[in-house]
Amino acid sequence: MLYFLLFVSGPTFGTLCYGWQVWDRAHRWRSVEAVTVSSDYSEAERLDDTRPFASLRLHPFADGRIGRYTKVRIDYADATGRHHQATVDWEVRRGKTVMPTMRVFYDTRDPGRVALFGPMGAAFWCFVWAAVLVYMLWLSPEIATLSR
Repeated sequence: MLYFLLFVSGPTFGTLCYGWQVWDRAHRWRSVEAVTVSSDYSEAERLDDTRPFASLRLHPFADGRIGRYTKVRIDYADATGRHHQATVDWEVRRGKTVMPTMRVFYDTRDPGRVALFGPMGAAFWCFVWAAVLVYMLWLSPEIATLSR
């Protein structure tokens, strides 16, 4: 019983939560092309990121990251044609400019809610938790015989 509570209920809960997110995003979220309005990644910062030692940020370029997160203001139209604006966090590769357009997903119940990733991220984690759950259920008879 303790094995079930510790090792099976967690993966079950994870599979159900991420499975619900996959279903919700697949049925209620829509994909749309958004236009970039503005960004907090300035031209000076972009040029500074191309140097070996970034003088504006006062730390070396070789800090292990290939990009930096910026706040990007986007404009998109929902299925009814109404335009909405939202701010998203986007990772820009060092020295590159922010993309002029990007694909985003918006909630049809509340078009102001925007996500950069659709159901695929939640589907990945649902698959991982389901695999862990199957492994724990497959392993449970072997552990039960060891405790006798």
